[in-house]
Amino acid sequence: MRIFFLLTLLFATQTISMAAAPVEIPFGRESALVSTEFTGGVTERRCEARIWRDEANFHVVLRSEHGALAHKANALNGHDDPVFRDDCIEIFLDVEGRGKSYYQVVANVNGAIYDHWRDEYRRSSVRWDSDAVAKGRYGADFYEIEVAIPLASLNLGNNPSGEIALAIGTHVRYNKDNRITWGQYHQPQTWKRFTLSGSYPVALDSWEGSEAAGKQSYTFALKNTSGRDLSLTGTFNGRKIAMELPAGEIRKLTEATVHTTDEPTEHRLLLNDGTREVLHFVRKFTPHPLLYAVPASVLLFKDDPIRIHGSLREEPSEPLEVVLHSPSGSTVKKVPLSGRRFSIDLHDEQADSIDCRYKGESLRFKLERIASPWSPR
Repeated sequence: MRIFFLLTLLFATQTISMAAAPVEIPFGRESALVSTEFTGGVTERRCEARIWRDEANFHVVLRSEHGALAHKANALNGHDDPVFRDDCIEIFLDVEGRGKSYYQVVANVNGAIYDHWRDEYRRSSVRWDSDAVAKGRYGADFYEIEVAIPLASLNLGNNPSGEIALAIGTHVRYNKDNRITWGQYHQPQTWKRFTLSGSYPVALDSWEGSEAAGKQSYTFALKNTSGRDLSLTGTFNGRKIAMELPAGEIRKLTEATVHTTDEPTEHRLLLNDGTREVLHFVRKFTPHPLLYAVPASVLLFKDDPIRIHGSLREEPSEPLEVVLHSPSGSTVKKVPLSGRRFSIDLHDEQADSIDCRYKGESLRFKLERIASPWSPR
């Protein structure tokens, strides 16, 4: 039988059992907890997970036997690509310790990350981003992936007890049923329980922000869970922030930003209590167009109105700005909108092109006036 692992564990390393009482997540790689209790799948393969933390991150290293490296799968590279279709590691974290809602972070050997939040009703939202970092490699008969997840991104302020639950899964793609796990997939009540020490005095109660292009605002509701007044400092997209957050209160922080259509972007809110990061919010996405507008026809008779149909991806908070261009100059009209869909008529017999603008987005159309067959010759 081929030897897969040569385990030379340091003295401080602890082996974890699913039946053991909650243990502390240790500091430092040299003190990592170790588990090989992976089960499931249609073929036997050996896996080893090592778990530890440092001041800023939660770390997991997975080494998994791979029985068919000629069929290794590491095709995906983008954030929130379906990385679970590749050879991968899956990390499940119930940071509230209630056996209901949880985070899932999936990484492949390329370091690509798919992450999401699943609520107590099992509804999934990819609008949560862990900002995790991963790296990996293939060996002679295995693959290995290491993942570091910022502790401040886990909203630990909602769980002052520090008791969490954890499961780790692994998937080799060459066999669609070869998915094994330590703890059961998506069953947080079955997961191994740990304690995660550290003080996180502020929680992100909620946040709102559009993923459409144009000028947008992000609003964060921050809750002080510490029992003491907080003086928070930090940044939003690099801009400095300072705020007072009295004990037990929720206060809102609103910051403006600009999205460019179809260009990958990210927003970062980083808050510190003193010199220590206590809240780490990241949202990565590609903004979609906010404005859709099109003339009913670009061919117009002399007396025809310029009719524009369109829609917004949000409830309008500004008027639609229409610029009518003609040889004699440009006319700007601001048209209030009462809903997401609109249809407007404008009158300018000289206009040969128009711009429709909303929150920094602009669409231009060329117009052409033609003689009517019913007009006098």
